[in-house]
Amino acid sequence: MITNIKISNCFLRPFEKGDQNIVLEMRNQDHVRENMINQDFITKKTHVKWFEIVLNSKDKAYYIFEYKNKTAGVVGFFNIHPGELADWSFYLTEGDWPKGLGTQMCYMGLSIFFEKLNTFGIETNILPNNKKSISLHEKLGFIYQNKNENLVCMKIEYSKWQNKFSQ
Repeated sequence: MITNIKISNCFLRPFEKGDQNIVLEMRNQDHVRENMINQDFITKKTHVKWFEIVLNSKDKAYYIFEYKNKTAGVVGFFNIHPGELADWSFYLTEGDWPKGLGTQMCYMGLSIFFEKLNTFGIETNILPNNKKSISLHEKLGFIYQNKNENLVCMKIEYSKWQNKFSQ
């Protein structure tokens, strides 16, 4: 599943062992945690176990997103099985990033996902108060599956992605 993508000043590459600390630091930032389903502060011990699983898993693919050679975010795919819907998550670290950088990061991640990981599509759960994420998913072509006071469930299938971005 190892693959990279570079567009202009943006680079998306698979996790490496040396990324462990920066990923934990980013994941525990308040603005990241408050928009995650699991909002707990992640301990170093828990993170080390999780990171090792990610590096050795066949059904997970996690990437570091860099902007102008600076670590800016993470895109991760999990529950990856051919012909099925996988899950994903992503976040940008705090920084003075240009408008639209999150969209660029997600577009690059989805490009890798649909071109290299051979699955049917992605489904995701979003907290209803995370309006930016909901809007981003709509812009990327995700459709609503379910919506209630606790979660907004959205998905995109390969054919919809291909129709939206192959022109």
